[in-house]
Amino acid sequence: MKKIFMIISMLCMMIISFTSCGKADFDGKWECEEAEVDTYGGTLSNSYDAIENAGMVSTLCEMKIKGEDVEYSESLRELKVSNVKINNDVMTFEVKNSIGISTDVTVRSINKGKNLEVTHGSNTYILQKASIFNGIPVWAIVILVIAAAVVLYGKIAAKKNTNNNQPPSFH
Repeated sequence: MKKIFMIISMLCMMIISFTSCGKADFDGKWECEEAEVDTYGGTLSNSYDAIENAGMVSTLCEMKIKGEDVEYSESLRELKVSNVKINNDVMTFEVKNSIGISTDVTVRSINKGKNLEVTHGSNTYILQKASIFNGIPVWAIVILVIAAAVVLYGKIAAKKNTNNNQPPSFH
């Protein structure tokens, strides 16, 4: 059983090490962790402070990315995305608001791909993945679940085996 557990542990470590290799991975759901917002000379600073104090910073900027299919929203308003370009660890695209004004957005992968830095106008947002399972491929999760099931089954079988080998006790 110890050998099986060691082999499964080694496989898990290999899977974990291979999942973070390669170029920047923008895919997944991202939400704001930190924001530097232009409050236009203090006009909006009270409302921004209220959002920050209420713990709702994640609503300031959210993104869903799958390849070049990007959904982008700021302050709970989804903006129309066009002209998506990906170059290594930098993504650029245009967003159009409800009255038709287009502006550019730049997204950079930072902290070894753990975060995204989004620059839109004079606002800068630091985004994090919304789920820890978002960055792990499905095949890795399936293998880890199977490995956990094998280990659990082995432990149960070993426990039953030790209970059957005990001599009867007489009182």
